[in-house]
Amino acid sequence: MQESFEISSSSKTYPIVIGYGVLENASLDGDIVFLVDSFFRNDEFFADKKCVFIDANEQSKSLENLPAIFVKLKKLHSNKNTLFVVVGGGTLQDLGTFCASVYMRGVNWIYVPTTLLSMVDSCVGGKSSVNVGNSKNLVGNFHPPDRIFIDPYYLNTLPLEHLIGGGFEAEKICYAKNEKAYSDYLTLFSNESCDVEYDKLISFSLKTKKWFIEVDEFDKKERLLLNFGHTFGHALESASNYQIIHGLAVGIGMLASIEFAKRADLINDLGVKRVHALERSIKASLSKLNSLTNIELDVAHLAEYFESDKKHLSSAYRIVCPVRDGDLELISLDRSPNSISKVRVALSEALLSIGFKL
Repeated sequence: MQESFEISSSSKTYPIVIGYGVLENASLDGDIVFLVDSFFRNDEFFADKKCVFIDANEQSKSLENLPAIFVKLKKLHSNKNTLFVVVGGGTLQDLGTFCASVYMRGVNWIYVPTTLLSMVDSCVGGKSSVNVGNSKNLVGNFHPPDRIFIDPYYLNTLPLEHLIGGGFEAEKICYAKNEKAYSDYLTLFSNESCDVEYDKLISFSLKTKKWFIEVDEFDKKERLLLNFGHTFGHALESASNYQIIHGLAVGIGMLASIEFAKRADLINDLGVKRVHALERSIKASLSKLNSLTNIELDVAHLAEYFESDKKHLSSAYRIVCPVRDGDLELISLDRSPNSISKVRVALSEALLSIGFKL
């Protein structure tokens, strides 16, 4: 059983197809090169294909690593008419999007996400982000794919922490949309449940995100709300040397954003009630990961990484957090020691609340 729907962008309208075996059963013609997560190197499907295998880590997702990928593509005689098929999670998506957008001044590409996070969230929108030195996601652009094939079969390859982290991104999208979308999410896909129907979760999340990327394709207003949890989350990733994976970092980052909002008296009683449901759901999921809180974190380093986030302005720090009745808003903080002190407290309290020892 397959499901399909379309995403509209300024450059094209592209379909998303969700179903088992969608890549194997697709009709792909012409010269095709696969950019594939090295995890699937021994998958027999790729045995007779032209492939560039890439390790899915932060070191690979760097501007410094791109020339080696371009050399491999050239050795496979890739040209302007070559179709790139990118198979992997968020790291491969970032690299694949960027490569497709600049190789020979741009080629067509298809994306096959293989992690829950990339299936429920990052696969749509056409964004790429590449690290430069120690700066995460500093360089990137927009280059939507021609098609997206989502096969829930790949979820069988994932450990629990990746399934929980992907769930946090879906939860974030639904909370950001409105109170009804989040209420529906909790009814259908609470992370407290062990029996998630992932094909339905993927469809629900992407159809919710569809609104954000169609009304604000280039991250100017509404789509910025999807950075909820990310500014704190990116700091957690970096300070843990990426031992805390992105999805989990976003979940903890949402807790820190909520803690900041409460301490700054940004939300009223109704807002506190709304965010409590989100806090409860996130903490219930994190409690399933026994080893997470053994990771050592230095709060001073967390604050340093927070300060260097690319989403800040030269004149202000910016974070997305709940305000008033619990709706999300992008707020600005003075670049001052007082603001950083408040950030450190919010991060510390969020981490302590889930069992970290600081």
